[in-house]
Amino acid sequence: MLKSWSLVFILLVTMLFVGCWTKQEKQPIRVEEKEVAKKSAEIGKPAEKVVEKVETKEEKKEEPKKGERAEEKQEVKTEDSKKTVCDKDICIGNVLQKCLLKKALYNITCSDMCKDGKCVSKEVTEEEFVFSDLPIGKTLGSRKQVLVENDMKALTTTRTNTANGITDVKYLLRFGGDVDDKIEAGEVYYGKDRTSRIGDYLKYVQGDDILEYVVDFSRGWESKVSANNKLDDLLGAKISFFGVHYQLVNAETDSAQKAVFLKFLRGTTVALLEEGASQSFPQDNKEYEVVATLIDGKNNKVRMTVNGKISPDLKIGDVFNVDNSFIIAIKDILFNNVGGTEKGIVEFFIGADQLEFIDNDATNNQFERNVRVNGLPVERGRAMIRATSRSDVMRIDLLKYRLEAKGTENDVYMPPQGDLRKQSAEPASLLTKNWNIIYEGFSNEKGDIVTIKHRNARMLELSFINNGGKSYTIPLIDSTNAFKFGDDNQDLLFVEDSNGNIKRDDYFVVTDSNNEKGITQIYQLLQVDKDNKKIQVKDLAGSTRDATYTVDASGFGTGSFSVTGKNYNFIVPVNGSAIGVDLNGNGNVGNDKVMIVASGGLLLNLGTTQDISGKTSQDITLTTVANKLKDGSSNEDVKVTISKGNEINLQVPDQRTLHLETVGDTLKGMTSYGALYEVSGSTRSDLKVTYPAQQKLATVKLKFS
Repeated sequence: MLKSWSLVFILLVTMLFVGCWTKQEKQPIRVEEKEVAKKSAEIGKPAEKVVEKVETKEEKKEEPKKGERAEEKQEVKTEDSKKTVCDKDICIGNVLQKCLLKKALYNITCSDMCKDGKCVSKEVTEEEFVFSDLPIGKTLGSRKQVLVENDMKALTTTRTNTANGITDVKYLLRFGGDVDDKIEAGEVYYGKDRTSRIGDYLKYVQGDDILEYVVDFSRGWESKVSANNKLDDLLGAKISFFGVHYQLVNAETDSAQKAVFLKFLRGTTVALLEEGASQSFPQDNKEYEVVATLIDGKNNKVRMTVNGKISPDLKIGDVFNVDNSFIIAIKDILFNNVGGTEKGIVEFFIGADQLEFIDNDATNNQFERNVRVNGLPVERGRAMIRATSRSDVMRIDLLKYRLEAKGTENDVYMPPQGDLRKQSAEPASLLTKNWNIIYEGFSNEKGDIVTIKHRNARMLELSFINNGGKSYTIPLIDSTNAFKFGDDNQDLLFVEDSNGNIKRDDYFVVTDSNNEKGITQIYQLLQVDKDNKKIQVKDLAGSTRDATYTVDASGFGTGSFSVTGKNYNFIVPVNGSAIGVDLNGNGNVGNDKVMIVASGGLLLNLGTTQDISGKTSQDITLTTVANKLKDGSSNEDVKVTISKGNEINLQVPDQRTLHLETVGDTLKGMTSYGALYEVSGSTRSDLKVTYPAQQKLATVKLKFS
């Protein structure tokens, strides 16, 4: 019996102990009040008291899992012996809840978004606009003159609220279209750069305008003009520059209300420091210790120290550029009441950027060189503000910015995969760091080779591949005795003759069509056998064939032979051993002229007449037809001049369609189509043409990242 009561007693004690152990105590919701007096140096408004309530929610204790130790929560006491209400910065929606050194909370409404305990920019990421199919000599504006929000998200219309209402702000990027003040916008170029390296580039001539950025306040942006010429109604407005949001921190005019001064500020991160406090911030693999050395509430100014470098006195909107890598800007000056003691707090941007625009006469349409980035003047940028005033109200309608070209050595040459920012002598003139222009270079269009070169001192030979893939090398022009097509002994015939002009061993050109699709083949007449009424011809890139003919009562012979499925008629006159051939296959032997068509559709026009014996020079024209050119309305002709003398000479003069640059003993140049011409040799000039099947077209990308 005693043992039974003992067991009951032990069981009751155990149950009571377990109940006490597992019982949870409800923590009361505690509210801490703090007063924040906000003072504005720019506007001069009286300090406002803002009471912020911070609730600490109940925390549920959990038993540690087996094998784990219970984590002890440390308490840090403040001067007034209150419990800690925070231990790190956190995001609640779009609000950054900042934990100060005294463990008091301060709320910051982020301008864009809050993420991972920081205010960060919600800017456009990795979008691009492609200027495609750009031949040599064409500008970006030839493809697209004006970009709008439908082209790029970075140009999305924004809305700004002022005391005078809501204004929609539109953004444009212009690469041409201004008749009165031209925007050159660069061009695809082949030639030498500043280091004499020859190649293809996106080229900007020094002083030319690269682009124009337009901020269009569609219904006007208005503010009353204060007694000290401030435009305070506009302050705090957010304006986008190249997709990056800036906040207007200062706006002024002059006593005549003609000049306009605008200062914009942005930062990637917002930070807070109490007076005397310090904090380290990593950036670009380097630590920067920032100290709030002085916070002067009476004069609304602060003094900051970064890695030992002391700033001048800074007011709201001012920037402290430490080393061009680390920049801070004052966002606000605040005061926190902790335990009855007022402590100054400075709110500042890290990685800040500041833009300033001044137009001394906003009533005209003239650009002025009054732009600053982070306090430093921009030499290669011009701004124009268009504004009007009436009855002490100023209305701003437009802000335009022109970016000028200036390379590290005068002109800007961007090689394939090169970018504007690296090639620019003043990267700050791009205003923001999030965009660039990239030259992608040409499409990979390979080409076949056409050469005109010396076989000896008095003869030039032509080598080419036809549209059917056959390769030919033939004597072109000789000056050993007479100046003539062919070599010293054999002629090269490309003009028909109804009396017969092709003799034994002569060469003749047959082309089925004098256009870019034509197929040219070169034949040699080997024999005329009048007894058996047949001729024998040889394709210089193929086989030998016989062709028979018939004669009429007078003895005049006619026949034909087939070339790639097409019949070519020929005649055999009664007298003589020469024959005439229908060189273009139209069925008649008349006086038609044929061209040589090389692979890719390059036309070689040997001239208008067969006989050049009375001349001292002969022009050969290499033609790309207009329909092979992207923006072509006419053919692209390149003239090659062959002249006789002690030696036969070849020249390719400078002309509208081709400019040659000297590279050692070679001259090089490229046409708009993309045909590469190389004239080599110090004593005897030879020509090499690399001719692509399709036009070489470049691509340029406008990138935002």
